[in-house]
Amino acid sequence: MIHWFSSLSIQVQAAAIGAAASILVGIVRDFGAKWWVDRREARKAAEDVYRRYAEPLSLALTSLFWRLRETFGGDGRAYYLLAQEPRNSFDDYKLRSTYYRLAAVLGWVRALRRELSFFRLEGRRRLSAVEDAIANLEVSLADGHHVELQRLDGLFHIWHLPRLTSGSQRLALAVDLEICGRRFLQRASAASPSDLSTDQQADLCSEIAQLMCSQAQLAPVSKDVLAETRSDVVRQIGIRQAWLYRDWQAAAGDLMIHETTVGNRRFEVIGFGDFESMIMAPTEAQFRVLCRIADLFDQVDVDKKDPFDARPAALRNLFQATANMVKIMSQFSPSEALIDAKTSEYAGRVLQKLASDD
Repeated sequence: MIHWFSSLSIQVQAAAIGAAASILVGIVRDFGAKWWVDRREARKAAEDVYRRYAEPLSLALTSLFWRLRETFGGDGRAYYLLAQEPRNSFDDYKLRSTYYRLAAVLGWVRALRRELSFFRLEGRRRLSAVEDAIANLEVSLADGHHVELQRLDGLFHIWHLPRLTSGSQRLALAVDLEICGRRFLQRASAASPSDLSTDQQADLCSEIAQLMCSQAQLAPVSKDVLAETRSDVVRQIGIRQAWLYRDWQAAAGDLMIHETTVGNRRFEVIGFGDFESMIMAPTEAQFRVLCRIADLFDQVDVDKKDPFDARPAALRNLFQATANMVKIMSQFSPSEALIDAKTSEYAGRVLQKLASDD
């Protein structure tokens, strides 16, 4: 083939090369134009989906933000979380309304994600700030690192041990303690440290203390101290916690949405009335999801620093993530007042305050 081509005259070779180059340029141009058009259309389609859900999601976020702002106001308005059964009608409403506001946000997020699942990633990159804010909200409900660290710090405090200063060492030890406790409970066929016998609790405390002191290079905790502090240590190891794993969030979202033929959205979130009906007479699947949401708020004292309860910190993380998402959504489309100026401004102040508290 090469010999044949070299036998041609220079003029013919040049003409052949020119023709091949023209064909190649045409092919590249056509494929490049199609790729650019497809990319632009995917981006536009993804943006259209965001716009369809931006308004209801923003309204749900605003509603949740102000409820959390009220809850963390420090003026006693979080009492509805601590009210005992039978609650009065106001406290009962506030609690159910709080469940609903969180569930509604999860519902709109789930609806948005289900519609976006039909689009390629490149069609969504321009909206990465919104997706990052959503991911941050999901992490605030699902991430348990703060629980592990709170357990570790509580044990250091109970045994009067010097705390580790290295963040990476603290986190590594906190995870090891979590694993150690889980393995002990599995061997004992117990669900929590409080289910153990007194002797088993003593063995668990000893095992945990040995692990901590060995890794932190500290002197062992004496048997007398272990005996004196057993009940507090058991409470600290079994620190109360409640978070919604991502799959549980998706399940809660699916529970809150239904397909619709009205308007330009494929999904809608149920109203508060339907949510109340669900609470009053849930199916088994609904009951599981509702219990997971209720566990976040049940008898939690957000105004008190309780070393044995990690939920106030989890709810504070949710408050911060909600404020952050409010700010992001308020900037999503400047031409549309999706979130009012007061809410956006207050969300910014909340973010500054929480950042300074950290």
